[in-house]
Amino acid sequence: MDDAIGLTSALLSSGAASVVSTLWKISDTDAASFSRLFYEDFHKEAGAVDSGFVHLAKALQRAVLGILDGEKRIPPYHSAECVLHDR
Repeated sequence: MDDAIGLTSALLSSGAASVVSTLWKISDTDAASFSRLFYEDFHKEAGAVDSGFVHLAKALQRAVLGILDGEKRIPPYHSAECVLHDR
């Protein structure tokens, strides 16, 4: 757990505006599904917003809901691990 907190803190201290991390180890398949949904929503919203502001918490929420409601019906354990850290 210290490594995850340390890495997140290091990224935020180095200038990252936000970091999405996981609280526990997840499978590569689940991580790929989450990442695809998150970035699809992120890019769709970024293209639709003139101000350049993207609500990352909403993109994260929609990705988690997409996993829960998707064809595979992945159990919540596999999507609840994603956390948005912000400065």
